[in-house]
Amino acid sequence: AGDPITYTDAMITNVNSATNANILFTGNITISGTVDFSGCTIRCNPGTTITVPSGSQLKLNNGTIVSGGCNNLMWYGIRVNPNGSLVINSATIEDAFQAIECNAGFISIDRGTFRKNVDAIFWHHPSTQAGQHIHGSAFDLATNLIDAAQGVLGKPRKGIEYDVANLTSPLQIGGTGLGQGCNFDGGQWAIRASNASLTVNQCTFTNTILTAIDFKGNAPSNAIRDLKVVGCSFTGGKNHIKSYQKTNLTVESSFFS
Repeated sequence: AGDPITYTDAMITNVNSATNANILFTGNITISGTVDFSGCTIRCNPGTTITVPSGSQLKLNNGTIVSGGCNNLMWYGIRVNPNGSLVINSATIEDAFQAIECNAGFISIDRGTFRKNVDAIFWHHPSTQAGQHIHGSAFDLATNLIDAAQGVLGKPRKGIEYDVANLTSPLQIGGTGLGQGCNFDGGQWAIRASNASLTVNQCTFTNTILTAIDFKGNAPSNAIRDLKVVGCSFTGGKNHIKSYQKTNLTVESSFFS
């Protein structure tokens, strides 16, 4: 494949979009405008952060892999700032402390794979823009981290943490369409949500150590937060669903064992 295209403490613009490229990121990488990586292999040196600021969009498509592992050390992850946007369609993120941290930004994920991250997705104050979802994605929370000193005894902690949502409708994790369900294997928690309504559809949870879905209402002004679980499967683990503090729980057509 030859030597990678290298960027160190760089601003990445549309002209740096690439297809089937071998890329190495180091330091603070900032996305400017719309940048699309399709079918790329992106390695991130230890301590690397990819930031998507307001008004910019990062697209990871068609088998792109974003990973760490240089010297068996982890990178920080992708940070989506307020009004920034991250769109994933068939891409993998691995070896990060927090694969995606989104604060008041937009996320659309279809067929994402998250593997060997301490935490896969932390989503705080989601954007009010329509179309946000996580469909058809796999969360490997069981495989050992490359740095055994991180996580919980060298293993990942959680898949999705989601809080303080002002969306007009609940966030959708999984979906009703063919292949839109998500798979969560292992971890301390698969999904943790607070002060936000949530619909979990056609998802599979296997061997969660503590709680597969931990849902805390904690809503202001006596509002009730809704958790709807439909067509899901829960196997192994300690607790399947924990719903508390001003919540309304609905479970339909789901399997527990």
